[in-house]
Amino acid sequence: IGVTGVQTCALPIYADFRAVFTHALEPMVIVDSSTTMLEVNESAARTAGVSREELIGRRLTEFVSTEARATMAKLVADLPDAARQAGVMPVTIDGREMVLEYATSRFSPDRYLVGMHDITERDRARRMLEFSEARFRALFDSAPDAMFITDDDGVVLDANPAATELVARPRSELVDRPIEDVIPAEGRADAIAGRVILDRDGVLRGAHEGVDAAGVFRSVEFSAVAHFVAGQTLTIVHDVTDRVVAERDQDPLLSARRDPEDAPGASPSGDA
Repeated sequence: IGVTGVQTCALPIYADFRAVFTHALEPMVIVDSSTTMLEVNESAARTAGVSREELIGRRLTEFVSTEARATMAKLVADLPDAARQAGVMPVTIDGREMVLEYATSRFSPDRYLVGMHDITERDRARRMLEFSEARFRALFDSAPDAMFITDDDGVVLDANPAATELVARPRSELVDRPIEDVIPAEGRADAIAGRVILDRDGVLRGAHEGVDAAGVFRSVEFSAVAHFVAGQTLTIVHDVTDRVVAERDQDPLLSARRDPEDAPGASPSGDA
């Protein structure tokens, strides 16, 4: 800040403050209660894409949306002495839409120091993440295949409606329990061994047959992906029971493997 800046602000701004203000990597401005810019640093001028002289005398509220102007002006005017107020505001500078994080401090009756940090990319990444999460949730909840999300210990963190339908249990009985609990007893040893392979390779695919808790024959195909997000595994289970039963009904040998008593030519004792 030069001599002009000191006179404009009518403050004994010392050399150490001048150096910090002028050379700060983040935009900083000094405004009055009307948000008129009395002094700006080099970073603020670079961010705005204009010279320091072109910014001085303009109101900070010119760069925010119409809806935010009244709020910002009131925020500055009502800020108590030595108080600090922080927030986030969308701004438009030379046609560029930006999002700035700001902190405002009042250091004299009609002088305010406003420091800003450009979080445009961070805000864009946050919005993209929220969109991605919403899209995944929509897919997860509406998927026709059963989906389970588990932690590194195999404990269920979430299950979609198709999963609760497949295992005939409400979600509340699945979450916080080991994934092996939903697998028929005869297949649990294979499931535990499969987790070792999953930890090693990151991907596991396979099939399983058995009788569920309701005594119903089930045949499923599954695919598991470890660390689809940090510390979580996604397992997708596709019920192929109808297809397998239909194929076996057409093949006497396969049908005999599933139910020997129903196989053509088989006696109740299993002797031909």
